[in-house]
Amino acid sequence: MDSYIYHYVRKYGFQPADEAEMRHHARWMADKKFSDRKKQIVMLVRYGVSQSEIARKLGVERQAVFKALASIPAEFRQLPMLSGFPSCFLM
Repeated sequence: MDSYIYHYVRKYGFQPADEAEMRHHARWMADKKFSDRKKQIVMLVRYGVSQSEIARKLGVERQAVFKALASIPAEFRQLPMLSGFPSCFLM
């Protein structure tokens, strides 16, 4: 499972019966052009990785990371910190 989606589902407390609401959120993400790359960046920032380090890991310029973060709506950036979440799933 995508680590961003795992955190997002935990944030909103979705259950399997909430299929319509989950579809609504998925459409909202698509409408906002929230790409997998931006999800990766959000997760790395959430777990304390610097923008410079993210740029190195993703093979882009630090300014590209900065611009990507600036374009992400706050609702998508605010995720819970999950204790015991294995950081190996971030990359």
